Amino acid sequence: MQPGLTLIGSAAGLLGGYLIASLMCKIPVAVYCQRVGDAVTIAHLGEGLVKSMAFAVAIAIIGCLRGAQASGDALGVGRGTTSAMVTGLFWVIILDTLCNFLANVLY
Repeated sequence: MQPGLTLIGSAAGLLGGYLIASLMCKIPVAVYCQRVGDAVTIAHLGEGLVKSMAFAVAIAIIGCLRGAQASGDALGVGRGTTSAMVTGLFWVIILDTLCNFLANVLY
């Protein structure tokens, strides 16, 4: 699911960039497509998909772990949710840093 949302977000970003470039900046379609083709590679797309999968796995594992640790009352569920959000955000930042470091080393 997460990689699919990443692809949709990337396509929406490219479409939005096209609309701004063509409507506001009066850049021709051919020039926009050429510049995007020069700037964006398959490696960029692959990096985004790998990162989104890593984030999805981390969030799923943390959510399941914190959900299993939550007590049965409303206070326990609220604490479990807060703990899952904080832990998930922490690990997403760590994974993002690691992925960026590896991308810089590999490219």
